[in-house]
Amino acid sequence: MEAGDSLTFWVLAVLVLPGVMSRKWAVWYPENPVCAVRGSTVVIPCGYDYPEGFKVETFMWCHNDNDCRDTQYVCHSNNDHVSSQYENKAKCLGDKEKNCALQIMDITDADTGVYRFRFITDKTDGKWTGDPGVTLKVDGGAWSVDYAEKTLCGVRGSSVVIHCRFNHPESYRVESMMWSHNTEDCAGKSYVWHSNSYKMNISAEYRDRAEFLGNTENNYTLMIKNITDTDAGLYRFSFPADGCELCAQPGVELRVGGGAWSVDYAAKTLCAVRGSTVVIRCRFNHPESYRVESMMWSHNTEDCAGKSYVWHSNSYKMNIGAEYRDRAEVLGNTENNCTLMIKNITDTDAGLYRFSFTANRCELCAQPGVELRVGELKAMVTSSAGKGLLAEGDSVNLTCGSESCSLSQSEFTWFKDNQQITDTLPTIHFNPISYNHSGNYSCALKGDRGVVSNTIILNIQSGSNLMTVILVCLGILLAVLAVTICIMRRKTGLLSEEGHRREGAQRRPTNSHSDTYAALDVNNQSPDYDTLMMLKPAASDRHSAVQESAEDPVNGNMINSENGQQAK
Repeated sequence: MEAGDSLTFWVLAVLVLPGVMSRKWAVWYPENPVCAVRGSTVVIPCGYDYPEGFKVETFMWCHNDNDCRDTQYVCHSNNDHVSSQYENKAKCLGDKEKNCALQIMDITDADTGVYRFRFITDKTDGKWTGDPGVTLKVDGGAWSVDYAEKTLCGVRGSSVVIHCRFNHPESYRVESMMWSHNTEDCAGKSYVWHSNSYKMNISAEYRDRAEFLGNTENNYTLMIKNITDTDAGLYRFSFPADGCELCAQPGVELRVGGGAWSVDYAAKTLCAVRGSTVVIRCRFNHPESYRVESMMWSHNTEDCAGKSYVWHSNSYKMNIGAEYRDRAEVLGNTENNCTLMIKNITDTDAGLYRFSFTANRCELCAQPGVELRVGELKAMVTSSAGKGLLAEGDSVNLTCGSESCSLSQSEFTWFKDNQQITDTLPTIHFNPISYNHSGNYSCALKGDRGVVSNTIILNIQSGSNLMTVILVCLGILLAVLAVTICIMRRKTGLLSEEGHRREGAQRRPTNSHSDTYAALDVNNQSPDYDTLMMLKPAASDRHSAVQESAEDPVNGNMINSENGQQAK
């Protein structure tokens, strides 16, 4: 917080003495009341100033006393006249220069009231009590800030997460929230993080490195990336609500170390198939003087903490997610191996896994973790023939893997017609392929035959079989062609015969009677047909008869004779 901003945060008690022009008598208190929870520790921030030429000899804090003279004190630089109520409970954190912060532990309702700071210099006219003082409000459990750990360990270049939760009475509205570094009173010229960052200064060394992972309700977890040695120290969370500010003590101590603190993941990304078992390899180190207290694996939690864990060394105390019970197991030990195994992988197992451990009350959450991708085991085929029929001499590859991710496993079990074969590589090469390679192929992860891929059918056409097929096809084609030619020739012959018949019919003389009459034998006719001989030819028939008589004298005489007789 800048100097200009500090005037809005502090109440200034100041007096300009006659003859003193360069510096002023002043005490700065928080502008708003300080709030504390019963049983907690509170630090009341304070600053003071005085003219040059004076030297501070003693200072003290008083409670509910207007002038802070000749009374029982809350704390005294010389431990003089300290009230029994505050013995071993209150501490003057300030000095004889500019700082006058007050710490009160194990807060009770009796601590409520107004607190004033007074200091005495080496001159008789150099005494000052800061008015109007600062008000301390004490409330129940509704006001609280809980840090998950008192001490955290970070490795240079890694990320660290400081877990924090807070509560306040429902009737209060949170105005702002902030994280401070190495400030007893949660206030300073700059902050690690501030909810109103556009108004308040964020320290240059924390810009783009400090990130808020919580929310404005009750979670205010802080993550700091790319840890350096200068990040070591105490971190405190504070927030004002409706004019009441709470600075949560004692804070969280961050320790920064080098390679002695480390967690190494063998791979950043792993691929597993549904129903299989995956192993996430991990190793960790810590200083020899530290003893590992607990180890845990988390899933999809930035801060390595959540309502439940994938695995926890103190599983009887900590919740293990129902979906991981009897499926997750650590294959390592408390020395340096933190390898995790998860059985019967499902789609919901995909995500980020992180390992963390505590040693001597110092916790390390290893970032960034290992990403697990889940896919389906599949056998795939590629060939030089493309999507056409496979024939002897083609180049064919069978590959076992997953289309959604790249399996890290280097050995597989291959089956041909449900019988295991000797090939163990991810890809089987047939170059050239032969008829004997025909069959049904599938694959499984080596050592895990519970999950088998789909089946690939290879039907290879051999050279002899291909020639036989070609000859058969040619034979059938020739037979069809021969039959077609015969049918066409026969049809042509029938058409030619019909043409000759028609031509002959046109050349033969036409009989005066129809075919029916021509078929009758006059000499041997039955009496039943006598009437037929009595029928008179039609006009056209007679006309034809005349023509025929001209051509055939014998027949004509007969007809004419008959006609002549009939005419008579």
